[in-house]
Amino acid sequence: MFAKLRNNNYCKYFFMTVTILLGSLICGISYNTFIIPHKMLSGGLSGIALIINYITGVKPGLMLFILNIPVFVLGHKFVDREFVLLSMLGTIAFSFFLDFFGFLQYKILIEDIMLSSIY
Repeated sequence: MFAKLRNNNYCKYFFMTVTILLGSLICGISYNTFIIPHKMLSGGLSGIALIINYITGVKPGLMLFILNIPVFVLGHKFVDREFVLLSMLGTIAFSFFLDFFGFLQYKILIEDIMLSSIY
């Protein structure tokens, strides 16, 4: 039975979509509970979005989405369409969850910055 499920493309994309959405949900919650309350940074475009957030107050999810637009345009030219679409799904979901769980920024769960950076 599981062999039939593995061969099915719809099942493959369903599991990939669920995995991407679940990972984006976990990242959105963790950024708002551990990284943003302590004014820490992460790497990549999400770190740049956080810097812009700390300086201007623009929502980090919106800024992350805007910063990723040129990346998707270039990706559409040079990379596989499937990869670009799944990356867009992940970025849109992460941007949404980052702003959706913004209320968690005001509840500092861990006071120690070093301990928070480990999580």
